Amino acid sequence: MILRIGLYEITRPKEFVSDRIWIVDHTISIGTTKCFLVLGIRQEHFRQLGRPLEHQDMHVLALIPVEQSNGEIVHGQFKELASKVGVPKCILSDHGSDLKKGSELFLREHPDVLICYDIVHAVSRMMQRLLSRDDRWDDYRKACCQCANLTRQSGMSHLKPPKPKTKARSVVRRHGYSKRLGEQMRAAIAVPKNETAADLVNAIYEFSDGVAGQFDRQDVVPGSSEIIESVIGKGKRLLGYQSPHGMTRQILAMATSVVDPTADFVREALRSCRIKHVAQWCQKHLPKSIQAHRIRDLGKGKNGTKPAQAPGIANPKF
Repeated sequence: MILRIGLYEITRPKEFVSDRIWIVDHTISIGTTKCFLVLGIRQEHFRQLGRPLEHQDMHVLALIPVEQSNGEIVHGQFKELASKVGVPKCILSDHGSDLKKGSELFLREHPDVLICYDIVHAVSRMMQRLLSRDDRWDDYRKACCQCANLTRQSGMSHLKPPKPKTKARSVVRRHGYSKRLGEQMRAAIAVPKNETAADLVNAIYEFSDGVAGQFDRQDVVPGSSEIIESVIGKGKRLLGYQSPHGMTRQILAMATSVVDPTADFVREALRSCRIKHVAQWCQKHLPKSIQAHRIRDLGKGKNGTKPAQAPGIANPKF
């Protein structure tokens, strides 16, 4: 039933509108296949939330398994999606190379679209650039990992420091990107206490001012793509027990995770999507599993379930 509901979510018609925000990312399984995922939310809906995004705030606009991805492929996927649901107001991503290039190509055709960079990835790269100048940084990171491993399951586990969560990140999660981003960041970030921290803060201010400069006074969009990472994470947990076999039909469960399972929605989903439709979608979109390739190359055992004895070692003759 979960897979049928997920298939219905990705195939049902969506409104054709021009104020939708796309949040995009790829998820990677074992093997060569990755999955292109696009979540959407209307700008007016996001403006009214006043809180971080939750799964049920989103709709799955696209879930496409692909064998390869680059800027041109992502650009084509954006164009096809826009023809079905409308040109977006904003595209938000972690600026992976293919997503970044695809967004830039799409922007040439639609110059009014806002191309936004997830705040967490943006600040992480700023920190990496600054700290990599110091030769002690790599030693510090290794020491932190070793310390965490040693204390995690010991009597000193209470001394293991929590993962940092900054007030500035909280501001963006709740309020998003807008014309006021620069002033919100300046109000949220404490005065730096050393030169490196001051360089990072100045880089964040420069980034915030650049983002804010794109916006009209009334515009507001999400600044964090963590919602799509959460959906992907939930999908991976559902995929977990099948992960050794590559990407399977369980990938449809990612789409189910954003559904508000009202009686009417579930009834229509089960009426529209039968088991045979799930099988047809998988046959069209999913590659052969790792297990299928293993059986192809090694054959089946006598009981029909396990691979036969592996071929002997080749003895090349030169």
